[in-house]
Amino acid sequence: MTEREKKRRYTYDELKEKYIDQKVKTPSFLTKRSVQGFNLFIAFIFNMVFVTLLGIVIGYVLDRWLNTSPLFLIVMILLSIAAAFRNLISWYLKQEVNHNGKQGSERNHGDGDNEG
Repeated sequence: MTEREKKRRYTYDELKEKYIDQKVKTPSFLTKRSVQGFNLFIAFIFNMVFVTLLGIVIGYVLDRWLNTSPLFLIVMILLSIAAAFRNLISWYLKQEVNHNGKQGSERNHGDGDNEG
């Protein structure tokens, strides 16, 4: 290979063919299920942190306003943690219903029998 060939400028189509059009294999650990699990984990952490911080702020403000030392702070922390778990459980149950509903509708529409 000569110096001139090394310094050759590639056209857009050549570069596209060389780099962009190549099929990129997805790593085996990045399955759809693992990504969904990771998304659930991130949503759970964000939900817990945000709702708990909101409970802490509201409890602190109520304690300052009513002059009751840690009473509302403790109550609001416990309520906010319970609310975060309730949100997580309701979201999970919605996902299960959607998942089971899609499977059921595919079975009903895919059998080829048309009534009516």
